[in-house]
Amino acid sequence: MNLPAEPQRDVLVIFWQWAKRHPSVAWLALALILNTGGLFLLRSNPLSGWAFALWSGSLLLFVTPLLMAEISPSTFLVRLRTTQLRSLPVIVEILALLGVIILGFCLRGLFLERYPPMMHGDEGEMGILALGILNGTQPLSPFSTAFLSHPTMFYFWQALSMAVFGRNEVGLRMLSALAGTLSIPFLYLLMRYGYGRVAGMASAFLLAVSHLHIHYSRLAQAPIHSSTFALLVVLLLAVARANGSSLLYSLAGLTAGYSLYFYFGSRVIPLIGGVLLVFLWRERRAKGKDLLLFALAGWLAISPLLLHYVEHPPALLDRLQAVYLFSPQNIQHTLRQMGGEGSTVDILRWQLLRNLRFFVDYGDASPFYLRDLPAFDLGTLLLFWLGMGLALARPFRFGHAALLVWFWMVVILGGLLTADAPNAPRLLMAVPAVFAFGGLFVARLFSFCWRLSKPRLRILFASFLLLLGVFVFKVNYDRYFVEYAQKAPGMIFLTMAREMRRESGEYRIYLLGAPYLYAGHGVLRFIAPDAEKVDCLEVEDCLSLQPGDKGVIFFIVPQRLEELKIIRARYPQGEYGEAYDNYGRLLYVTYRLPPESLAHLEG
Repeated sequence: MNLPAEPQRDVLVIFWQWAKRHPSVAWLALALILNTGGLFLLRSNPLSGWAFALWSGSLLLFVTPLLMAEISPSTFLVRLRTTQLRSLPVIVEILALLGVIILGFCLRGLFLERYPPMMHGDEGEMGILALGILNGTQPLSPFSTAFLSHPTMFYFWQALSMAVFGRNEVGLRMLSALAGTLSIPFLYLLMRYGYGRVAGMASAFLLAVSHLHIHYSRLAQAPIHSSTFALLVVLLLAVARANGSSLLYSLAGLTAGYSLYFYFGSRVIPLIGGVLLVFLWRERRAKGKDLLLFALAGWLAISPLLLHYVEHPPALLDRLQAVYLFSPQNIQHTLRQMGGEGSTVDILRWQLLRNLRFFVDYGDASPFYLRDLPAFDLGTLLLFWLGMGLALARPFRFGHAALLVWFWMVVILGGLLTADAPNAPRLLMAVPAVFAFGGLFVARLFSFCWRLSKPRLRILFASFLLLLGVFVFKVNYDRYFVEYAQKAPGMIFLTMAREMRRESGEYRIYLLGAPYLYAGHGVLRFIAPDAEKVDCLEVEDCLSLQPGDKGVIFFIVPQRLEELKIIRARYPQGEYGEAYDNYGRLLYVTYRLPPESLAHLEG
């Protein structure tokens, strides 16, 4: 007997009907499906362009329903009409902020070929990878790691920067200059939203002129980007708290997850966001849904890189083990720095004092800046510590708690528990919080003076702020563009590379630098990629010259200067040259043999 077949319902139809009843969940499910599909493609082909497209699509699908639910053209126009953009205080505030942002960019983005007057080898190596991406000669996935296990996404952004601003040190460094400049309006919005326009403007100005922040905004490295991401996460959570916006909680999660593609220290950013989310949940300002959206957004952003770490564990662990304070080698290293033996408590006490001195009178112990150049000026330090005191007096107020959690988590995880403290790249994510504390104190003092209703006192206070601003600007400008520009170490790499680039069309390069400097140094390869460079491990390796269409230049470091006598004895017709740093110290010498001087070698 034939029974009537029960109608079969297509899976897509079922999904469509369910999606119409639960649109937000459907969008989220689709985002997760796309993300998972991208992960499967990456496992079989790490260079898959489709995997990148699916990953990008999953992020877009995740935020689209939230964006549509919370922002519409009509509500935007209503808000725009109700905003008093024509009022004089608002106009003055906008113009003042634009002035501070422009000042900040000028201090970060102009004359990048001159300041800093050196280039670190890491910058060169990263620039080479970015050039390879730009030229199509470097097959890299944006979801992997390369030089010293750095995530490769950063190199793709550097490639884009060089495509726009030039394939040189200016184009390479401009990305950092822009990221550093973005921190200024972000910090202004954070403090303006929580404490008013005075706090916002004071914080933004202190950040804009900070020589420490300026320096790292002029280096082609990732710490400044992670610092900006940390600030953005705190800003998004602060605004989400006030508005109850699921969209902003999701964007905070995406930002925290995406930040892990940059500097290693970014790993503290999701932890900062997580602690603040728990605080908001305890305040009943964030719902369980918001915590879930933050976590899912972070997962979607970082999942391809996590897959790479799962398949290549050393890429995740090597750098952590290299800097972790209590690894066996770092314990011994730290004890040697302390000048003797000590217990774990002694080591932690010593580490804490070293890191706190960074915010008092000490410089940067990393190889990227100067140890003897205090990180902050006296005016900024005074405002910072007074603002810190105000925050500690009421630590459970969200605005205070956010700054305290942000600052101390970076200091503990990036400073206290890592070797060679104080290390500015690891502490840089806490630096905007320093200026936020300063702006907090200025706002409180301003409010106190205004409540007294004494015009003379107000004038005196305004004059004091103006003079303090001039002092802070002058000190920071002089420390970077005068003192550091004069002291800058490592000038030999960039100076030599630029001379090699100038002469690469007519000369072959023989470098007598080993074991101090090799032709494969990142700066030499990035700045002078077309120069024919050969290492002379022994001087005799480079004395069998043949006539040809090019001349020869010997570059000789001071430690091997005695070998110049042998070269001169063989080729007395050369031209001698010297290069010096700003203190008149010899960087290297050159011995130039033009093509015509080699003609007699024929036959």
